[in-house]
Amino acid sequence: MNELHVNLAQIDHDIVQIDVMYTGFPRISASYLITKPVPVLIETGPKPSLPYILAALRRLQLKPEDLRYVILTHIHLDHCGGAGTLLRQCPAATLIVHERGGRHLIDPAKLIAGTRQVYGEEFSRLFDRVDPVAPERLHMPADGEILNLGGGRTLTFLDTPGHSYHHLCIYDSLSQGIFCGDAVGLSYPDLADLGIPYYLPTSSPSQFNPQAMVQSLHKLAAHNPRCLFFTHFGVACPAAEILNQTCPLIGKWVEIATAAYQVPGQWQDIAAALWRYHEQDLLAKGAPAGHPALTWVKETLDISAKGLAHYLDTKDKQ
Repeated sequence: MNELHVNLAQIDHDIVQIDVMYTGFPRISASYLITKPVPVLIETGPKPSLPYILAALRRLQLKPEDLRYVILTHIHLDHCGGAGTLLRQCPAATLIVHERGGRHLIDPAKLIAGTRQVYGEEFSRLFDRVDPVAPERLHMPADGEILNLGGGRTLTFLDTPGHSYHHLCIYDSLSQGIFCGDAVGLSYPDLADLGIPYYLPTSSPSQFNPQAMVQSLHKLAAHNPRCLFFTHFGVACPAAEILNQTCPLIGKWVEIATAAYQVPGQWQDIAAALWRYHEQDLLAKGAPAGHPALTWVKETLDISAKGLAHYLDTKDKQ
């Protein structure tokens, strides 16, 4: 049997980026493997991504049973959906997740139902089955808790709500980088290939809180990270510049959404307004009109528009 092809990127400080081919396309979603002093996987992706993680372990001459920790930044299924299935093959691994996320991994019924509402008929293709996690396999760290991996390497867990209320970021002392999940937003590698590094917040349904997101970005900046490890997608530096660019966009998005949202439920009006703003910005930065990289930005704004609509519908109750 031919080995599954998996795209790996060797990063400094014994970190490997694994392209987990979310949605079936490259450079959409990544897991990160810290190989030393003990193997630690950050993000599993959904269940269809697990063959890429297992192939990556084989290429690196590691076995699933070598994994000591599996860490999830949050419990949206594109980040965590494969966790329960993977743990069955990793008997020595502890799963680390935000304290507000653990119960939904033990019993994922509500998590599945909420995701089906967002993705509809695409759910089965994107996420397949979601297996539960045994409670004894979980560790839910406190904000600021430090995990000592040995060899002078520590991981610090940071409570970073905004994108969701169950979001953790992880500061790695050796790389001086932060595995930021969706707390900072999205990085667009196809635009970076055009010489246009581009980063946008992500306000997917249904727990977006702009004030909390801004506070979380300030919290990350206070750690003076050298780089950011985006789940979607890739490693980006300098971290301070990216955080400074992203923070004001959060308020701008709320302003745009508030002006555009005239009919309850019509999130499409918000998506169109966001796209007009960013299309103009990208063209001004030299992006070619009609380039596929712009299409991907437009598509990701649709999900964020749904989150902004939900926020505007519920903000007086938060």
